[in-house]
Amino acid sequence: VDLLLSIGTWTGLSIENVRLGRQSRRLAVLEERERIGMDLHDGIIQQAGTPQEIYDQPANTFVAHFIGTPRMNFVEAKAGADSTLVLAGDVVIRGIEFPDATPNRKLTLGFRPDNCVISSTEGIPVNVESTEYVGNSRYLHGKYGDEEIIVRVDPSEAVERGASIRIVPQADSVHLFDASGIRIQAD
Repeated sequence: VDLLLSIGTWTGLSIENVRLGRQSRRLAVLEERERIGMDLHDGIIQQAGTPQEIYDQPANTFVAHFIGTPRMNFVEAKAGADSTLVLAGDVVIRGIEFPDATPNRKLTLGFRPDNCVISSTEGIPVNVESTEYVGNSRYLHGKYGDEEIIVRVDPSEAVERGASIRIVPQADSVHLFDASGIRIQAD
């Protein structure tokens, strides 16, 4: 806390308490032009950089979940053959390049709600539980197994509560995390 207060004083950042689940965490509220950004988890700074750098390249699943509204989606996966990921239920996601693609390596696939598309034939099956209209977008809130999934669609998209859809994360926008939650860097 003293470190955050010192940084806040030094950089002019404001400090806010943020309540997430059962834990309170302190967060330095960032201005776009600032060079420093951070998340504290268990008293440890998880990542520093500009807000855009942190959003685009989160260091781990904690940062990825914390930065961005709505939050990033996460799905457990295993490395498959030929740049594929295999999800529960033998769902296969193709075309995602990543280093050390050792077959059956446990991974977490992360993707933002605006970085996926609805497909009629392939992808992650999602049961839509609710929809949220926000002007120029609509968010579909659903489930893939026990995982909560959020997808941004055009407001004219005819998807209603109770629908079953398939989504495909855009390969150039996904994030992969290892079993410990650390982001895997692309080659």
